[in-house]
Amino acid sequence: GVFVLALVAGSHAACCRMMVQSKPLTDFVVANTGLRNATYIDNGVRRVCYGHAQAASDPYYYTWAPASLSTCQNYLTNDIATAMTCVANTFNVELSSNQFMALVDLVFSINCSLFAAQTGLIAAVQAANWDAVPLLIQSVPGNAARRLAEMDMWLAFGRKRALIAISSSSPYMTSYEYGYLGSLEVDYAVAAGLSATPIYPPQWAAMTAAQFAAYDLLVIADANGYIHNSILNNSGVWAPVVMGRSQRSTAGNRVLFGTDPSDHIGEFNVPSTRGEALASGFVFATAQTDSTGLFLIVNGVANTRPFLDILDSLSEGANNWTMSLVPPCGGSVSLIANHSSFAPLTTSSLQGWSCSVHITFPQYRSDWYPLGVATDTTSHPTCGTDPHTGLNACGESYLLVAGSAVVVTSKFITAPGRDPTVPTVAQNNSVSLTITLMDPTLSTPTPLANTTVTFTVTGTNRNASGVCTPNPLCTTDSNGTIAYTYNNSADTAGQDTIGVSFVDSAGSRQSATYQIVWPNVTTTITTTTTSTTSTTTTTTTT
Repeated sequence: GVFVLALVAGSHAACCRMMVQSKPLTDFVVANTGLRNATYIDNGVRRVCYGHAQAASDPYYYTWAPASLSTCQNYLTNDIATAMTCVANTFNVELSSNQFMALVDLVFSINCSLFAAQTGLIAAVQAANWDAVPLLIQSVPGNAARRLAEMDMWLAFGRKRALIAISSSSPYMTSYEYGYLGSLEVDYAVAAGLSATPIYPPQWAAMTAAQFAAYDLLVIADANGYIHNSILNNSGVWAPVVMGRSQRSTAGNRVLFGTDPSDHIGEFNVPSTRGEALASGFVFATAQTDSTGLFLIVNGVANTRPFLDILDSLSEGANNWTMSLVPPCGGSVSLIANHSSFAPLTTSSLQGWSCSVHITFPQYRSDWYPLGVATDTTSHPTCGTDPHTGLNACGESYLLVAGSAVVVTSKFITAPGRDPTVPTVAQNNSVSLTITLMDPTLSTPTPLANTTVTFTVTGTNRNASGVCTPNPLCTTDSNGTIAYTYNNSADTAGQDTIGVSFVDSAGSRQSATYQIVWPNVTTTITTTTTSTTSTTTTTTTT
């Protein structure tokens, strides 16, 4: 059922008249609590399910047998209702839904009696001293990660939420050993309109999938060295959330940045031109609705193979990841892709950082797209066109993105009648894309025949399996042409990005993308009636 606070006027309830035990409230409590359906002991208290404190009269008090899910749900509903009543009876100041949810979760976790002892917190709320409340919430004894989530919920007011893992010895960022949760990424997240929650690596390591899924963006901040192992070691928990395989059903947008913005703090005042990579990246990573995005900054790893395994878990396309830990420490880079979120980002804002690039990724999975390449590397496995200057650039990728509506253009990949920068609206439940390749190694336009093309679909129909014609192996004909067709198997409205790539004779990968919009779900039923004189066909689309 739904529990509603509808207390009479004049009672101690101006804070939360008609507050409902809503799904967001329940989800927030569940994400912070977790489910354990067998009895366990917590600080001498016998608990079960979602932290329910058992009384001797409870049926599971004297047994270790697991409680049923229905029993756990009843306990949860009743315990949240009790916490709601406690908050309503404590305050007579108007609260927003976010503030109410934060306080209810706090009471749920520590109980109403212990909450009553938090006199400083209660006084600050009652006096509407809103700025003092977050730190007072954080100071309440208990699970530190939960306190941070409650603090963030109090501050949120409907903003998208970013969880930022801080692990650095940089003087500006100040590592978690020093007890200060500040960072360049936090500043830029707030500037981007996000509600930012900084967190220590050990707290990150203890979080559940449901807790990660409560955030719109996960940020692994610049570590000014190796990323803390406790952040990487639980990638089996947070990576499936980002990829829409756990808690979320949609993959979030992802950004991988192989450099060290914290060492360029003098160039990164908030806001600044140099900071566009962070500001735009946060906007991109939160652009996908109902998902958890990722912004991963890496300028050093202790062990290459485990990190590449993590990148594999954040990918769905073909090919493999490789990384170079010792690219030239120069400032020669170029932008080679775009997205509306990255509109302010230019090549000039990325290059000339004295040491712009610390890690490159010469090879990458096909559902990722290089946004920026280091052009002073000895190898040039990736090429593209600067979206602002129209110039071709080749090098090793160090700033990559994955997700929805990434725009990549190439002078050597064309699709008649299709503009890579303008989405094509599908007319039915199937789309066909015909592309022609031109040889990048020749000065005159020459079709590139007998070349294998990789097609990757991300978005609504992510990882869709299509068909190439006339060659099912997706090899171009004598005119450098191949067609690719796939269906809207998700059978729903949405948007896809078709990634097209090939490796030229110089060993460089050329890429382009095309956007497809599915306006609605279409189901076509055709009925044919035949008589001796005519045939009538009726088609109904819903």
